[in-house]
Amino acid sequence: MRILALASASSLFILSAAHAADTVPFAFNTGLTIGQVGKAGRSPIRFDAVEHQIVLGTFATPVVDGKITAPDGTVRAWEVVTGKDGRLEHPSLAGGYVYATFESDSDQTLVLDASGHALVYVNGVPRTGDPYNYGTIKLPLPIRKGVNEFLFVCGRGNLTATLMPCPSAQPYFLGADDTLPDLLIGDGSDALLGVVVVNPTAMTLRGAALELRGPDGIVTRTAIPAVLPFSTFKVPATLRTTAAATGAVAVMATLIVKDQPVAERSMELRCVEAMSRRIVTFLSDIDESAQYYAVVPATAPADTTPGLILSLHGASVEAHRQAASYAPKNFATIVCPTNRRSFGFDWEDWGRLDALEALSDARLRFSTDPRRQWLTGHSMGGHGTWQIGAHYPDRFAAIGPSAGWISFASYGGVTLSPEGVEGMFARASSPSDTLALKRNYTRQGVYILHGDADDNVPIAQARAMRAVLGGGEAAFHTDFAYYERK
Repeated sequence: MRILALASASSLFILSAAHAADTVPFAFNTGLTIGQVGKAGRSPIRFDAVEHQIVLGTFATPVVDGKITAPDGTVRAWEVVTGKDGRLEHPSLAGGYVYATFESDSDQTLVLDASGHALVYVNGVPRTGDPYNYGTIKLPLPIRKGVNEFLFVCGRGNLTATLMPCPSAQPYFLGADDTLPDLLIGDGSDALLGVVVVNPTAMTLRGAALELRGPDGIVTRTAIPAVLPFSTFKVPATLRTTAAATGAVAVMATLIVKDQPVAERSMELRCVEAMSRRIVTFLSDIDESAQYYAVVPATAPADTTPGLILSLHGASVEAHRQAASYAPKNFATIVCPTNRRSFGFDWEDWGRLDALEALSDARLRFSTDPRRQWLTGHSMGGHGTWQIGAHYPDRFAAIGPSAGWISFASYGGVTLSPEGVEGMFARASSPSDTLALKRNYTRQGVYILHGDADDNVPIAQARAMRAVLGGGEAAFHTDFAYYERK
């Protein structure tokens, strides 16, 4: 029996009490936690005492009652946290950390299946997290012989984490989180898929390829760019078909390494009518990745050209659910982009560009009228409506933000000093300053909708925009409406 203990002057904490080594699957049911030791909020600068120690190289293995002082002078201490089946819950996990260990009797590769964390330091190396509990982050990790340290950066009050055996010593398909289009019945056009490949080795994966075989037997091969060790990559690959059938079709994917097949999997694609709500994929010019939007085609007569409504989803919704909330319109095609995940970039930065890419692709694909384009969105999408409407006022005849917040500064933001390094970052983040661009709304119609009992985005956000655009002596907007739902 081996016992790993972390001791302080007044306490003893047993992290692991197992045999010579922990067995796999291994659930992280015990650890140390510490609450938030920095400033919370949307900011281009991190204010965090633990992260500061990590950057300086002074972070030491935590001990029970070990204290850390936050930037505001608040002192917090590490304490024991326990859970069941790999799930930990504690108030400190709302913005704090969890430290835990795993002991291995050999060097090996394991898969970390975790969610609820922004990132995790594994033996000091940062790896991506799953803060919104998607359940799709399953990272291959190099585990060394002896004690391995895990420091989880948490944000939502819970953490679920388990180490699993690696399914293969060779590259393999994740089998989840693929980007798959719907196919049109009777249409033989190429379709773009995004298929996730995992490299569980210590060597960069080079010279690999992805083969897709459709139901009619046509095989297309796509070269895979270099995939770093112990990482995943979503491969954008073309599927060629002659004509999609009714219902669904099976697509076989084969992973080729050094001209040898090392993994296979089957995927099913929906086949839908041209007037059906559906998923459309395209190749992003931002990073050459496979992205998608959902569309509700217009029911306009064949001899008319419909307009286009760009509808931005809220946090945790994503494009396909946004589109599902709409009935078809006879005057416009409804296009719902997604800004790299259901939370994404809050429709800022890459999120703004994602929306414009979807708009551009849909306008050509569905032959819509560029003079009749409208922008709307709810909650986070309402913020995106304010943001994209201000940055690209020439693209939209009118905007309709629903329950939208104004800016990072107005909605849970951190106020930065205008001086020194903070001032430099504040200036660099100026595109987020929606009100600085308010005059760009002048030639757009604006309709603001908000509920007065909204407990997520305060009604004060909508009232502030009403005051800026249409109320008081500074009002300047002449085509403006406001509706507050009681």
